[in-house]
Amino acid sequence: MADPLFIDSWGWLALEDSKDPDHDRAAQFYRAFRRQNGRALTTDYVLDETITLLFRRRGGKWLSDHPADHQPALCQSLAVAAALP
Repeated sequence: MADPLFIDSWGWLALEDSKDPDHDRAAQFYRAFRRQNGRALTTDYVLDETITLLFRRRGGKWLSDHPADHQPALCQSLAVAAALP
């Protein structure tokens, strides 16, 4: 199994948006990572920023194309506030 990998907003954007200049490279890396049973980590802040930016880039169509109840869990979200002293 691969070590856990933290993915920030730009990584998720490149992975999701086929028009992003880094999409092909990100998709190829992520497929290989998942084949090794890699576990992606991110935070609630990163997810919020990513979804906001996807809406700005692609509008509400992105959400209708990706209903949450049909998507497998691709990463573990870490609550940032829980880690603060």
